[in-house]
Amino acid sequence: MLNHETRDTVQTASNVLIGIGTMLAAIGSLKFIRSRFAQNPKKLKQYDIEANDERNIRLYEKSGYIAWKITTYALFTLFIASVIFNFDSVRWLFLGALIIHSISFIVAIIVQSKKL
Repeated sequence: MLNHETRDTVQTASNVLIGIGTMLAAIGSLKFIRSRFAQNPKKLKQYDIEANDERNIRLYEKSGYIAWKITTYALFTLFIASVIFNFDSVRWLFLGALIIHSISFIVAIIVQSKKL
């Protein structure tokens, strides 16, 4: 029988391994898709044209900004809910995620403004 600490350690290790496996599966899938494009030069050229099209670039930027706003509001809402319902550990998790999210946005603005 496993004691409480050993069970928690095993559960944490299991969660970490699941996360790493998911990440590796995503990376492998992306590499597979890119290799399929590399085998067909016509598709690769069309993909490059679409990726460099100004309309598509603006569309991706706008979509990214909207997604950023939605996740910011969601994190803020979850933080307020955790304060109201007195979930101490979850509160700090949401606050930390909200701070990291905001700092990454500010850093991205600074980096992008230097590139332009």
